[in-house]
Amino acid sequence: MLMKRRIFFTAILIMFIGGFSAARQPDTVKVEGGLAQGTSEDGLKVYKGIPFAAPPVGDLRWSAPQPAAKWDGVLKVDKFAPSPVQGMRMGNMGGQGSGSSEDCIYFNIWSLRNHQRTEFRYSY
Repeated sequence: MLMKRRIFFTAILIMFIGGFSAARQPDTVKVEGGLAQGTSEDGLKVYKGIPFAAPPVGDLRWSAPQPAAKWDGVLKVDKFAPSPVQGMRMGNMGGQGSGSSEDCIYFNIWSLRNHQRTEFRYSY
């Protein structure tokens, strides 16, 4: 009887730990620059700070947006990118952003967790 209880509680513990880690496991998606890994929050897939265009600095300051640089491996996109220095009209993402910068051309995506599409396309 004691052995059956141990097996039962061990099985419950394994299911709990497995389910807990699976719920927090970020999803990886393909965007134009490469692979990006987001997070799961409140039943949503969340991708914060995906590069949208090259930073508008130096020779690019008064030019049309250029594609963001491609990256190797998987980019972790779990934090808001900086807000523009021109003003905080929409606030600082509720104080969650990382300050302000001219390098601020990023976007954020919130999607239903069970949404199956794993490729995002965007244009500029």
